[in-house]
Amino acid sequence: MKICIYGVGAIGGWIATRLLATNHQLSCVDTPEVCALIWRDGLRLRSAEGSVRYELPITDQPAELAKQDMVIIAVRSMHLAEAAEAMQPLLGPETMVITLCNGIPWWYFAGTESNDKSAPLQAIDPDGRISECLGVQRAIGCIAYPSLQRLAPGVIEHQFGTRFTLGEPGGKISKRLKSVVQVFVDAGLNAAAEKDIREKLWLRLMASTSYSLISVPVQRQLNALFENYNHRKQIVAIMNEIVAVAKAMGVSLSMRPKELLDMSVLLGGQKTLMQQDIAAGRPAELQALAVAIQELGQRCQIATPALDKATAVAIEQATLAGCYTPHQ
Repeated sequence: MKICIYGVGAIGGWIATRLLATNHQLSCVDTPEVCALIWRDGLRLRSAEGSVRYELPITDQPAELAKQDMVIIAVRSMHLAEAAEAMQPLLGPETMVITLCNGIPWWYFAGTESNDKSAPLQAIDPDGRISECLGVQRAIGCIAYPSLQRLAPGVIEHQFGTRFTLGEPGGKISKRLKSVVQVFVDAGLNAAAEKDIREKLWLRLMASTSYSLISVPVQRQLNALFENYNHRKQIVAIMNEIVAVAKAMGVSLSMRPKELLDMSVLLGGQKTLMQQDIAAGRPAELQALAVAIQELGQRCQIATPALDKATAVAIEQATLAGCYTPHQ
């Protein structure tokens, strides 16, 4: 299978190193600056097993590549619209598109009775460019659970985890979904097909959104958040509102907020990705992780005061750090 990874940051670069060991035909695309660095120095992956240097087949010119069977998009959500336009040479009628962005995905309404093509989420795809360029018929939903960090351009660290959940937006276990899962399994990843990808997505949002929003102003690692009564109370309040929005969207969650919070204690002393981004001066994914949920709440007439307050504080912090620019 011809597979292109578009964006070789932390998770994109790591998946690329895993696919190198398979029989699939791998290519990668990134900016001229990243390509020049990797051409010169390779991609350096650090893990518990040590540090390994990889040579990647990478280009900054998508038009140099053939139409792909699968494109794995591993850019940040705020860069997705630009990437979607640039990757057009890679997309054929049958190309499958797997997006690894955080938060509410651009394809969320695909394959549902509530699909309203005239009203894309303003927080995600305000002018519909992403949906138009990528085509919802190509989308395969994906939730990535591994913990990775980009230490420097061309240097990434895999901390733990190999689990991925994949699903059709329309909710069926299709032949093409099985083929995508097999590609991930071929790469030694713990991948599984899920019929109800949106339920798993909302469970992930419960954790990632609430932990991120509370971690930014207090600047504490996850274990410190979980041990503090007031922080736990704030987290559960946000989670309860996310559950209410999900229910209004027709999704019932299999886990209650307190159960998810108690299970998350196993994450230990990590910093959230949003904390890491702001500390490094990188854009924070507040639109996809928080503002999009607010927008869905407003559409469904679900009040989200705890989410609104925490989002406002996080936006202020990120804006002061030069790490937030809302869609205009």
